[in-house]
Amino acid sequence: MTGIFKSVSAADRVSMKLFALLSVLVLLGGGISCEQLLDRYQVAVGEGVNVILNLANSGDSPLQVSVIPRLPSGLSAAQSLAWAGSIPAGGYQQVSYGAIAVSPGSYEIATLVEYGDESGMHQLLMTSDALTVY
Repeated sequence: MTGIFKSVSAADRVSMKLFALLSVLVLLGGGISCEQLLDRYQVAVGEGVNVILNLANSGDSPLQVSVIPRLPSGLSAAQSLAWAGSIPAGGYQQVSYGAIAVSPGSYEIATLVEYGDESGMHQLLMTSDALTVY
């Protein structure tokens, strides 16, 4: 194809979607950055989905962090969901949890991230693109 336009392959579309998801990264003044992704965005009833959170501490001191999933009624927990720990200055932690689809619909999966720094406790509600259950 000539000119400035070209057709986009399936692999390119996946790369573009990944780039778009990564651009949802949230950077907070307290030195924490959070990103939430799903391992897939369409599942059948009875199938599972993994929710992945990437947490990074870009501050100068450790952060105490808690991750608390907020599953909608159309999903059930696949295992123990909450996580709490310390992320050192400059450190990174990946946290994931699973959910099982129990009824058809479109669901927004939210996760509450609580963290403490020198100015006190903070909360951030993370979401990802909607999960479609068929």
